[in-house]
Amino acid sequence: MGGGTCTSEGNYKMSEVITKQKILIADDSEMNRELLAAILEEEYDIIQVNDGVQAVDCLQRHAEEISLLLLDIVMPHMDGFEVLSYMNKEHWIDAIPVVIISSENSPIYIKRGYDLGATDFIGKPFDANMVLRRSANAILLGAKQRRMTSIVSNQIYEREKSSKLMINILSHIVEFRNGESGLHVLHIQTITEMLLRQLVQKENNRYALSKEQIRMITTASALHDIGKISIPDEILNNPPYGCINVHSSLLPKYRGAAPINWAILNGDAETGVTIMHMASELDAGDIILQRAVPIGEQEDAAALYERLAVLGGELAVEAVAAIQSGTAARIPQDHASHTLAPMLSKKLSPVDWNCSAHEIHCQIRGLIPWPAATTDIISGEPMKLFAAEETGETTCAAPGSILAGGKCGIDVACGDGKVLRLTEIQPGGGRRMKAADYLRGHPLEL
Repeated sequence: MGGGTCTSEGNYKMSEVITKQKILIADDSEMNRELLAAILEEEYDIIQVNDGVQAVDCLQRHAEEISLLLLDIVMPHMDGFEVLSYMNKEHWIDAIPVVIISSENSPIYIKRGYDLGATDFIGKPFDANMVLRRSANAILLGAKQRRMTSIVSNQIYEREKSSKLMINILSHIVEFRNGESGLHVLHIQTITEMLLRQLVQKENNRYALSKEQIRMITTASALHDIGKISIPDEILNNPPYGCINVHSSLLPKYRGAAPINWAILNGDAETGVTIMHMASELDAGDIILQRAVPIGEQEDAAALYERLAVLGGELAVEAVAAIQSGTAARIPQDHASHTLAPMLSKKLSPVDWNCSAHEIHCQIRGLIPWPAATTDIISGEPMKLFAAEETGETTCAAPGSILAGGKCGIDVACGDGKVLRLTEIQPGGGRRMKAADYLRGHPLEL
């Protein structure tokens, strides 16, 4: 199987001298690893590990030798998102492209992977031609990214003074330094151009944008995630129509990386979308449009993300039309009242059953799909919680006591004397499942 493996103890062994590029496969399923290896071994030297801890261990010792990481998300001990976070911390993500391999294909899962630096996503089951082509593309893209980053880092501010050229180069910096899909910025530009052309057609020339105006707005859209690097206001304000951004909160509330999650975590009744002018300070630009929406009692962060994505697209088109017609509002934010929505971490995961049933329910909904709320009261080992219901029932049992378990789920006593029913869980090293299905193989002793 190629030139080397990382054993279950994490010991790396070279069996022969190999000149092929090395691909590290991290997946807890031996069948998946063997399948991928069979597809790739003629072209590449394959290294296999069965969890995130072993992947990090191999990277620590052999990062310079690895050309690509094929990374599963759901793994024991350290999942794929944690591996990506560690790679960002160690700056490996700048040199090693990562392709996620997972059966979890929800938009928020994929976005989370891209946000953490993944280059591409391959869903299970595997298509051999797709695996070969995307692996080769990722390796090639990684090499191009490194060259581009080096060139830009050394020459951009010294050699390029033209605002037009500056915007173009800065868009590439965002693409490559943020580690998103190699086509991500291109996709954003394409979508922006399509929206503008559809707007012009829909409004029967009411907003008659010229080809040059559409081109300029499309170019500026490449800076949609500009907060990842520092850009002076004179650059942001250079395009005639300015640069705008779509943010998933009612600014100035929840500036930052995870506004959708924190709105649910804090038990908010509503959130929304803000279209704003971009500014050098994070999410602090003047507001163009806002629209509030209620948060469903059972709605989790993944579902809310999808709903707000649709609303954001609608408002973006409306904002562009208003800017073109000269009727767009420009409302300064109340900076004194702003709140932050920092990046999520696994420190938020453990459930404190002394909290109220509602607070714990919000924690479970707000941490989906990552890092997910966790508890060890069911099996003695931490497991992830993905869905729950507030039953409204009361109990005198101590917080964290399991009261019942059956086809409806697992009932647990909370700190306010209310009962929370766990309905969807993920055991350590296992797959996400209904609590009732788990109980069939793991009956509770009450």
